[in-house]
Amino acid sequence: MAVFVAMLETFGGLAVAIGFATRVFGPMLAIQMLTICVALGPTYPWIDRGIEYPIPLGCIALLITFYGSSPWSIDGLKGREL
Repeated sequence: MAVFVAMLETFGGLAVAIGFATRVFGPMLAIQMLTICVALGPTYPWIDRGIEYPIPLGCIALLITFYGSSPWSIDGLKGREL
């Protein structure tokens, strides 16, 4: 599982950053951030290694999933929307 998470964060994050297959990787990243929030949520540590970063990252991943990539992204330049 750790290998999958590492691959998703590396290649999925890079793909979303350059705008390639955002509608594929966006939900994966949102689910990963939700899982992190659920795993860390019962202890609710906001300051020390808390969930203050996964919550906004998950919301941003959902926004990218719903709105897709911009016209200046790789998907936009190729004229396709996944």
